[in-house]
Amino acid sequence: MPLLIPGIGAQGGDIDSTVSAGCNADGTGIMINSSRAILYASAGLDGREAAAETAKTTRDALKLARHDFLPS
Repeated sequence: MPLLIPGIGAQGGDIDSTVSAGCNADGTGIMINSSRAILYASAGLDGREAAAETAKTTRDALKLARHDFLPS
């Protein structure tokens, strides 16, 4: 069962540390939440685009951290 891990994004948690501390040997086992950073990416008219960009940036950072974590 994966662990739900809050705290990245608006709360300032470190993605690399979270992935290295939480992932199992095959790079799975955690589900990371970053809702506040995405929901409140912008209060302006560009809210939809800002939320999408924040979600993509977070996704890319998680993929990179997972890739760096896995043995070559």
